[in-house]
Amino acid sequence: MKLEDLFIFLVILLVIAGAAYVLAGLWPNEANEAPKQQTQTNQDYQTQLAIAQMNAQISELNTEVKQANAQQAQQTQQQQQYLTSNAYYTERYLANFDTVRATVYDLTVEVEDKDSGDAIEGARVEVNDASSASKKTSSSGRAYFSNLKEDCYDVSVSMNGYFSDTRSICLHDDRTLTISLEPKSN
Repeated sequence: MKLEDLFIFLVILLVIAGAAYVLAGLWPNEANEAPKQQTQTNQDYQTQLAIAQMNAQISELNTEVKQANAQQAQQTQQQQQYLTSNAYYTERYLANFDTVRATVYDLTVEVEDKDSGDAIEGARVEVNDASSASKKTSSSGRAYFSNLKEDCYDVSVSMNGYFSDTRSICLHDDRTLTISLEPKSN
């Protein structure tokens, strides 16, 4: 029950009590005061009883209003706690997102001829990550692997006419690994 409704109810009760007082003939009047002395005492008692009953109803309404206000305060507090916890978890999620994003690196593998130092085009380069990605080197002898997590990897390189080679590399930042393949003798 809203506070405005309670106020309106109290005003109505007071109007009813005043009307009952007037109808009962308790309003001061010179013509009826002397003969109604006994009746007035009974009516005063009834009026006081009616007022006591209205006071009891008002007390009950005050109790209901206090309970409603307490419930509303509790709901407001719960909503604030919910919003605060959501803000906390959103902040943690975004912090973790930045951390995960920061721990992803790129690896460039350069493959060259051990004897001449020339870049080897078309060599097969394999990184043993979850997808076991494999790529061919470009004309510059490079193969690029991106979005690798911070970890240690085995990198294998093979090419017809060369001995295969495997190296280990640990990524803490973007790295370049140069592997020199030894040519097979004819």
